[in-house]
Amino acid sequence: MADIVQLEEKGNLLYPKTHTSAVEGLKAEFENLSKNVQPKVDDKELWSGAWYGGQGQVTTPSKPLSSCTNGWILQWEGYSEQGAPNSSAFQFIYIPKQFGIYHQGRGVVCMINSYNGGNPQVKYLYVYNDKLSGHANNALDKDTTGKGTKMYVLTKIYEY
Repeated sequence: MADIVQLEEKGNLLYPKTHTSAVEGLKAEFENLSKNVQPKVDDKELWSGAWYGGQGQVTTPSKPLSSCTNGWILQWEGYSEQGAPNSSAFQFIYIPKQFGIYHQGRGVVCMINSYNGGNPQVKYLYVYNDKLSGHANNALDKDTTGKGTKMYVLTKIYEY
């Protein structure tokens, strides 16, 4: 085991510096590490519109799932009888990037509820690395409950 020695110069005891400038290149290394610890996620939308996700419908975000930091956020909102998103009852579904790698083209169930708990809806989407594809049950005028599945639409996709 090595002995601990204290440095001495001309009879004066010296103490090593304890800040990053004491080690050549250490400060730059810490700055570089801190940039990589918290990756920057682009807050711009990757897609926007009003999409039921019906059979044969496809939407393509501008960034593939595998290129995102963690995955996609799907933003759903209510759809008015006047035929436009109504900026209410927002809900979010997260699709992790691993899904596009390990389960390419498989179905994802998106549970969506109204603000008062009535008329719960299920959207079923096929998720690919570069797109979402819809299912016939997502755009019904009437479903098994007697209500349609057009109450909610996908309005934005973000990276997370």
